[in-house]
Amino acid sequence: MPNLILLVAVGVGAYFGYRWLKRQVREAAVDAVKQAAKDKAVPPSESAREAGDLVWDEEAGVYRQKD
Repeated sequence: MPNLILLVAVGVGAYFGYRWLKRQVREAAVDAVKQAAKDKAVPPSESAREAGDLVWDEEAGVYRQKD
């Protein structure tokens, strides 16, 4: 009987250990995807849109960078 109790305890420990390990791997994968998205190079079209503060130039009729 003590062998059966020990076997059940080991089985329960292995089950919860497997669930914990699976959760850790999933969290690491999500973090890796987030980091990869964060480190992704900005396409030229996106970087061209970042011009800083703009002001309207009445003479030329266009927006210019704020000096």
